[in-house]
Amino acid sequence: MGAGRGVIYRNRQERMRGSLESIDEYHRNKGWRKPELEEKQQGQILSYVKPLPDGSRLHARVFRGRKYYTIVEHKDSADPERNPLGHLQDIVIPPEAHKYRVRKID
Repeated sequence: MGAGRGVIYRNRQERMRGSLESIDEYHRNKGWRKPELEEKQQGQILSYVKPLPDGSRLHARVFRGRKYYTIVEHKDSADPERNPLGHLQDIVIPPEAHKYRVRKID
């Protein structure tokens, strides 16, 4: 895949190129930020969170593969930065995760 091409991300018309810089820019432009609290590392190279008004949050982790970056997203029922005890239920019963792949160009 050439440098000027990308993949459709999350079934939207927005294009994201397959580089870490592009993935970072995409998330920052959509209101995501890097988490303030240390989180358990699960092999990810980047991590983003997006707090939601109802007290929950979206969480995305980026993993590096041979040909693709894999982005795994899930919705925490409680944001651990605002409600650590409420977040325990997400640890006991993990929320459903969605995976997206972006072909690497870097």
